[in-house]
Amino acid sequence: MKCALDKEEGIPDKRRCPKKMLNGPCGGQLKGKCEVNPGLGCVWVQVYEELKKRGKEKILKELCMR
Repeated sequence: MKCALDKEEGIPDKRRCPKKMLNGPCGGQLKGKCEVNPGLGCVWVQVYEELKKRGKEKILKELCMR
């Protein structure tokens, strides 16, 4: 199943994840940084923060982590 967040405008591009996690976070981030490349911000933290600004953070679980 592909995460339906692709249809949301302004959501960070999940394809930037070094682990290719397209349907939810891996759980390996530390202080918002990627565990594979600590120089990168975790794209899933960025997705969550963008949704939180919109008051839609609950849809992350509904659409991506089934």
